[in-house]
Amino acid sequence: MNKFKKEVTKKRAKEIEGLSIKQIEAKDERSALLTQLHGHFFPEETDFMMDSNVDAKERKRGENPMSQTYTDKVNAKREILGVPPIKDNGLPADDSSQKHINIEDTHS
Repeated sequence: MNKFKKEVTKKRAKEIEGLSIKQIEAKDERSALLTQLHGHFFPEETDFMMDSNVDAKERKRGENPMSQTYTDKVNAKREILGVPPIKDNGLPADDSSQKHINIEDTHS
């Protein structure tokens, strides 16, 4: 097991310490739902996963391989939702979209 996996495992163990099986299942279901919601509302943040080699090189140089029309549309939506626009390379500036979806986790 590599160091990253060990850290993830430790974090997970700490999160579920003292919880019942039902509480763990509910926490996992909520996490999966939040991930789905984030993907639905902010699909532009995962566009890079489908980049070709050329697109990936453009992003590394700070260029956005997405069309300007799409970028403008995405940034307008993000502004309405109160989330900063994507950077010049087409990637999110921060994790505010995650925070927007999570809206103060009061169930933990």
